[in-house]
Amino acid sequence: MCLTIPVTGKNLLGRVLPVQWDTTCTDQLITWLLTHSANHHILFHDKNTGESSHTTPAAPGDKPSSCNKKEVHLAIASHIFTNDPVYGGQWAANLERYPVSVMNHLVSLKDKYHEHAKRLNQTGAGVAPRMDNLCGKPSWV
Repeated sequence: MCLTIPVTGKNLLGRVLPVQWDTTCTDQLITWLLTHSANHHILFHDKNTGESSHTTPAAPGDKPSSCNKKEVHLAIASHIFTNDPVYGGQWAANLERYPVSVMNHLVSLKDKYHEHAKRLNQTGAGVAPRMDNLCGKPSWV
């Protein structure tokens, strides 16, 4: 479940509530990216420089959901929100909103990562990109 406060899926004005990215939703997002290397490459590959972020090699048979970022965002949103008890009812009627939310959250996470990496590099400690270097459960949000 992505939202910790109980809601009906719509507010009193009938508008669709924005996604509240808590740790559960963010963990689902990160896990999905780590297990779908081909999609990870599409999202984080820089066409201009030819560089990609540190991505693990794709497993045999791992094919991207699409050849463009918008459709990969849709695949991620579908994975996270289709059966969600809060957003599941809104998901089918608002397919265009959730991929945008995924994209915005990925940008936010990337910005947070760069902010922390910059701060750590200033201390001389550097950044080790492995999860087992973290103390306790990571807080992506």
